[in-house]
Amino acid sequence: MPAQLAQRLVLYCGELYRVSAGYGLLRIQAGMAYVTQAGQDRILPGGQELQLDRATDIALISSIGCEPVVLELFEPQK
Repeated sequence: MPAQLAQRLVLYCGELYRVSAGYGLLRIQAGMAYVTQAGQDRILPGGQELQLDRATDIALISSIGCEPVVLELFEPQK
């Protein structure tokens, strides 16, 4: 069963989004994102997905450059 889309949002230049624990998957639809979770930093271009660590409290996401980032958050699979 595919993961259920829970939220889709746009981050603009200079914005930081805090993803609370509980989401299972993050997908970057457009733009380039900087993602920090559990002390690990990742750069994700559009089309990339990241399995979130639900044991960790939060993930922080921001855009790289001034191009907006469109991101999707998915419920964990059951």
